[in-house]
Amino acid sequence: MKKYFWLAVFAVLPVLFAGCSVTTVSEETALVLRTEIEQFFDNYEQALLSNDLDQIITFYTIPYTVSASSGSKITLSSWEDLRTHLNTYLGLEESEIVEDSFEILDVTFSSETRAIVLAEEHWVQTADGEGWEATDSLRITLIKVSGSWKFQKIELLGWRGKRG
Repeated sequence: MKKYFWLAVFAVLPVLFAGCSVTTVSEETALVLRTEIEQFFDNYEQALLSNDLDQIITFYTIPYTVSASSGSKITLSSWEDLRTHLNTYLGLEESEIVEDSFEILDVTFSSETRAIVLAEEHWVQTADGEGWEATDSLRITLIKVSGSWKFQKIELLGWRGKRG
């Protein structure tokens, strides 16, 4: 009987805990870090509403990876490539961001300098008198660089939107 018990312990427990990660972030630290991340998103929203690419790009780090819900992935490894991508992706030359807000659904810390954020971004853009409105479901990897949170990776999990 003992033999089967130990077999179960050593065979089953590793499988059960394989998807779990151990973090050294205390609850108090996690609360402080979450507050920092909420402030980061508030500041990012303001940068987006400014429609100023020089302001927006300061929230990112190199290398930066973006992936679509289709599975396609792009990793940008220079500031010039990131600038071109953001200008195209955000459409700043031909449209204006008139509303943008993030709802943070969950934050997981793997350390005091790395977080995975599940969020929904609601945005409205206008171009040539037409409006676009959408909500993107995102998984965002943030890292802390020189004391500031930065986007390292954004994964589009899904979206819903409308024109008009």
